[in-house]
Amino acid sequence: MRLCLTCGCVDEHRDCALVPAPRTGPEKVQRVQRALGDVDRQLFALKMSKEPPTRLTLLALLSAEGQLERFQAKDLADFGQKRAYNLIETALKDKRKAVEEALGDPARGLADTFSFTKKAIELVFKIQTAKLDALSFDATALAALPIHPVQAARSKGATLSAICRELDERLEETRPLDKRASGWGLKNLTALVTGKEPVEYPPELVSTGGLSVLGAIVGRGPASKRASAATQFKLLGDAFRERLYLLAANPIVLRRSSNVSQCEEAWRKHLAGPGATRWEEIKRSQQDVLAYFLGPIPDIGTKLEEALQEIAKRSRTAQLPAGLVAFEKLALEDWETLARAYFLIFEVVVADASSGEGVVWDKVVRGIVERKTGGAVDAAARASVVAEVRDAWLKRHPAGEAPKA
Repeated sequence: MRLCLTCGCVDEHRDCALVPAPRTGPEKVQRVQRALGDVDRQLFALKMSKEPPTRLTLLALLSAEGQLERFQAKDLADFGQKRAYNLIETALKDKRKAVEEALGDPARGLADTFSFTKKAIELVFKIQTAKLDALSFDATALAALPIHPVQAARSKGATLSAICRELDERLEETRPLDKRASGWGLKNLTALVTGKEPVEYPPELVSTGGLSVLGAIVGRGPASKRASAATQFKLLGDAFRERLYLLAANPIVLRRSSNVSQCEEAWRKHLAGPGATRWEEIKRSQQDVLAYFLGPIPDIGTKLEEALQEIAKRSRTAQLPAGLVAFEKLALEDWETLARAYFLIFEVVVADASSGEGVVWDKVVRGIVERKTGGAVDAAARASVVAEVRDAWLKRHPAGEAPKA
């Protein structure tokens, strides 16, 4: 099978964990030289073969041409290497032309069929993996929120689009909490989201304003106002933590849900115009092209989508699926990082400034709240975003001053 189950690409690897992209000049040279060696061996084997060429021969040559197109001569270091590249490239084109002439007219359009089928297999496989990722994603932590749980997330089989809709409603309902939280000042932000006592109280909440003796007696004195403010602070902290969690979960869940739609849209574009008819014709009468990419599969023409779905399922590990870190499992440092990151961005929006000190919300929440396949956060990603947010916060608020209105 020529389909990579990790990156979902046929005959190549794009952003693939199994084959990291070369970074240095020598690595690029080695990559091109390996490709040249593979193509040269294929050409030599065809030259020595006594068998007449077949459609499979032509498919292999088309695959080799694609390999050379991806690995360009410009990455080579000297004239001798580039000359060797050109010689092999010319020999490959000549061999392809000779095979096409030997096979006759039926093989003339095989190059277009090759590229169309290659992309089709990639797109169908990516749809299947996107659907599996969406179905297996564990968003049940949203159903266990202490104040306003997301009802749509009560089961692991819940539709992510339904969860996204309810998340949008919760976020709109809790929007006023931003202003209330900022009203306590940035000196109190860490205390607010970690359940501690406020560092300082806003004067308007504790001032007695020339309270009479009678007012003090009936419970409207400084101590009573301070206690009332502390209670308000705690309740606000509980509610604001939940809003931060919803804000963090939203892009994580939305990305999984929208990925399915994006893959399906790419598939519709591929089948636009005569594409749908062409695809049906390939599945009906050119099953050898499908088998070249995927290997022998019974009834491959009629059961291709089902076969790719099963292949996608087999590529999944038996580990715990990806999901969200439970609300109560977040550490105090996690809450502080989320709050600081959000206020850095929130201040920028309010002030209409050009940047939030380089803090990107999606990156922060993936490092803090996204649980990877296997049941744990990416420790390296978490440490990185914690440090980035801390440095950005201290740069913007070295003295912890209150946000500007």
